[in-house]
Amino acid sequence: MSTLPLADAPGTHFHYEGSNTELLARVVEVVSGQPFAQFLQQRIFSPLAMHDTGFEVPLAQRGRVVELPTSNDDGSLRVADTLSARNPGVRLKGYDSGAGGLYSTAADYLKFAHMLLDDGRSGTQQLLSRKTVELMMSDQLAGFEPAISSYGAGEGFGLGGYVITNPAYRGKLGSVGQFGWSGAASTYFTIDRKEKLVAILLMQYLPSGDKALASPSTRFYNLVYQAIP
Repeated sequence: MSTLPLADAPGTHFHYEGSNTELLARVVEVVSGQPFAQFLQQRIFSPLAMHDTGFEVPLAQRGRVVELPTSNDDGSLRVADTLSARNPGVRLKGYDSGAGGLYSTAADYLKFAHMLLDDGRSGTQQLLSRKTVELMMSDQLAGFEPAISSYGAGEGFGLGGYVITNPAYRGKLGSVGQFGWSGAASTYFTIDRKEKLVAILLMQYLPSGDKALASPSTRFYNLVYQAIP
């Protein structure tokens, strides 16, 4: 990776791209002396009792993997032509990737999100320090002059997800400092430490074609925040 040219001069543009987290996973392996999957299992999945999370699903459990549909041009649905859709539960890459490839469930992901909501703590275990979580959920783009914008209006970028800087510009109800991300297959999560809130929506739908289903994110988040007393 060090031999490749940069897309832009450092500090001038923001690009969401997976090579940085791929590299970070390798750094974790070198520092810890463990394969990345083993590190995740020991430091995150086992302490949080995330029993259904990993880079592949055991054969006996693959019937639990939800189908991944996409849209045809006429608006009808079909199973997407991706490896995970064709062969549910198989390992998606030949290595432990830091940029994607984990299978999980809503219940497991909720445990992970609650740990972040609780300043890196789960029960009596401190998986991450409070200050690490604070840094993770701080806008890393605001320190540049002029500030570098993220993809969305009213959003910056923390360590691994968006950080809301202005809910009004974003056009959704929310809070300054709210953290989260969306996945390619219509999956959404957010963590709002001010409101002590976690919201997760997993739809298993890959938008495609001229008549793809509309994104539900604005309506979903507005309904979640309207429900707060």
